[in-house]
Amino acid sequence: MGTHGPRAATQEPLRLTEAGRRRSELYGRRLGRPLSASQQNLVETLLPRIGLPEGAIDLRALFPNAKAFALEVGFGGGEHLAAQASAHPI
Repeated sequence: MGTHGPRAATQEPLRLTEAGRRRSELYGRRLGRPLSASQQNLVETLLPRIGLPEGAIDLRALFPNAKAFALEVGFGGGEHLAAQASAHPI
């Protein structure tokens, strides 16, 4: 975790379980509403066509004409990605 910003003073130290292993932290939702029928249909029909394969990914092979790469992994509706793309066009 960073040491700057508004949450810096509130960051908790690393916590270990009784067995000495690092406690699993959750980022995102643990539970949520089930997918709607429309969303489930997209997962089943569209995702296999546009999803990335599991395992190591060679970005240059997938996107040979790209000049640079920016990877956004998020849980929201894409607001941060849209703002970053607007602020830093590639």
